[in-house]
Amino acid sequence: MIDLHCHSTASDGELTPTELVRLAEKHSVSAVALTDHDTTDGLEEFLSVDSTVERIPGVELSCSLAGSNDIHVVGLYVDKGNAALQEALAQIRRWRDDRNIAILEKLKELEIPVSFEEVLDIASKEEDASGEIVIGRPHIAKALCQHGYCKDVRDAFEKFLRNDRPAYVNRRKLDVREGIRVLHDAGAVVIWAHPFVTMSRRNKVTHAIKELMFAGLDGLETIYPDYKPADTPYAQALAENRMLLESGGTDFHGPKTRKGIQIGFGYEQNPICVPEAFLDAIKDARLKRA
Repeated sequence: MIDLHCHSTASDGELTPTELVRLAEKHSVSAVALTDHDTTDGLEEFLSVDSTVERIPGVELSCSLAGSNDIHVVGLYVDKGNAALQEALAQIRRWRDDRNIAILEKLKELEIPVSFEEVLDIASKEEDASGEIVIGRPHIAKALCQHGYCKDVRDAFEKFLRNDRPAYVNRRKLDVREGIRVLHDAGAVVIWAHPFVTMSRRNKVTHAIKELMFAGLDGLETIYPDYKPADTPYAQALAENRMLLESGGTDFHGPKTRKGIQIGFGYEQNPICVPEAFLDAIKDARLKRA
């Protein structure tokens, strides 16, 4: 059993990189990838854990296609020391900081006074593996809960922070073609993450794949817990017809963030199983590029 898409406290996960590995051990997951959002700060700890679990260094970039479509790409076997990658991640963090300020301004306009200092205090208690304080929407959501405006983080997103909600602010993103180039330069195999979640219409996915392949896309996630029953065979057919690699994972953030999702399994009532052959093929592709 493997899981090629997981998150830690270095971005918006609940568990430290060490705790993530220990949980993988507990559930007999033989290989796990740490793919935190827009940061590689958790990878040093992740890779240094003494464990029999095979650990794949990764990162998930939030990108855009044609200036609007949301595209997430996962880089597997990324070199965290690559200078160009780190500069791109620093730029993404600057854009995120600008967005956080804009969200707080929108809340103020809604007569919901949540201060930056409050959000910073919440985030400081969850500083990432490098000691850097990374602020995101989940921290603003927790501040809203502390004020009693929402019952939990999910409720805060549903009322205020999710797309099309009153305090939502669109985040400036890296162009996906640049994201793929940066990840390739950092030695990574690039996978389009959960395409049928970020693009609900299949014809849009099929159209986008052509442009992404032209930019160098290596594969796509064909197995993902939130896919509809027909999505997986459709994704597998896309990958096979276009000779793309297949990948898969739970997008695990922790037991509370996405309730019912467990590392390696997905939903208890509708589990997934990512074949180890996926990882073997990804390794082969990486070696051929080296």
